[in-house]
Amino acid sequence: MNDRLVIIPTYNEKENIENIIRCVFSLKPAFDILIIEDNSPDGTAGIVKTLQKEFTNLHIIERKGKLGLGTAYICGFKWAIEHKYDFIFEGTLFLFKANKEKSFLKKANKQTSNPIESKD
Repeated sequence: MNDRLVIIPTYNEKENIENIIRCVFSLKPAFDILIIEDNSPDGTAGIVKTLQKEFTNLHIIERKGKLGLGTAYICGFKWAIEHKYDFIFEGTLFLFKANKEKSFLKKANKQTSNPIESKD
C-alpha cells in the first residue's frame, strides 16, 4: 500500500476510465486509486474490475445508484481514513480529460509535506 490515494468518482466513464487509471499509475512516486462507482449502466465497473487483475493498488466501491459527487468524495475519504492513507487527492474526470489533473498530481508528489490546493 502506498501512502497516497486518488479518489475518482465515476458514472458512465467506460470511454475514459482505463486511460485515466493508467495515467495515474504512470506517476512516480506511486499512488493508489479508489474508484467510487455509481452503478453506471455502461459497464464502467466491469472495466475497473478487469484492471484490478493488473493493478493490485486499484480499489473500487460500487454504490447502488447515482448518488452524486459530494457523497462519492465523502465515501472515499472515509475509506481512505479507515485504510490509513497519509495523503488523499480528489481526482475529477473532467480535469483528467483536460490533462490538468496529471500535472497537479506531479506537483503534489513533490510537496506532500505541505497542504496543496489546486486553482486550475
